[in-house]
Amino acid sequence: MDVKATLEQMQELAEQMRGLHNQMDRHVVAVAKRYIAAYSDEDHGYGYPSDDAHYRWHIDSGGDIDVHWEEFWNYGGHDAGSFTVPSRYVWDEAALAEYEQRRADEKKQKEERIATKKRQEEIEQLKKLQEKYGE
Repeated sequence: MDVKATLEQMQELAEQMRGLHNQMDRHVVAVAKRYIAAYSDEDHGYGYPSDDAHYRWHIDSGGDIDVHWEEFWNYGGHDAGSFTVPSRYVWDEAALAEYEQRRADEKKQKEERIATKKRQEEIEQLKKLQEKYGE
């Protein structure tokens, strides 16, 4: 057994593993950013991570991915949070795209319901004013 050759192989494998871990880390964080952007009902403000936030993740006991994020601002502000991403979105691009589309449709329907309700309230207010003051 050649110890030197074995050590060199182990070192090469360790370097390859670091490279694979970095690739996986970038991919999981990219998926997490897409997931939280689709998930949130509002523009990303306080309570949601920006693209500049620092992300950490791990696979929980149920097989989903827990993502923890933290963000600091130059004036001393700080925000942090966590969310869970179904693991299938990491390896199934079509499922993630379907989720994003479904959430976009839900958001659009919600906006339409709000706009319809607002129009109905405005019409009711207009009727009340017409009854009170005439045409």
